[in-house]
Amino acid sequence: MLACSLFSYIAINWFKLAPLQTLCSRLQFHKISALSLIFCMSVVADNVSLRYLPVSFAYWRRVQRYKEILLHFSIGELGFSMVAI
Repeated sequence: MLACSLFSYIAINWFKLAPLQTLCSRLQFHKISALSLIFCMSVVADNVSLRYLPVSFAYWRRVQRYKEILLHFSIGELGFSMVAI
């Protein structure tokens, strides 16, 4: 996550691939922080569960795709535009 933040900062400020967006309010900061914490806890829980549960790769990938879709829509509610990767 730190590497992603660093590479995003480099892409935005050095290469000017996207405009720099600033936070508009403290509420927006809290929403983004909560979303980041939930995402990190989800990754940790997934890694722990994969250690104890034998799960097929196809099922795991399908679950991850649903999480990506939910994350996309929850970020859309905050007023950000997402660039498809």
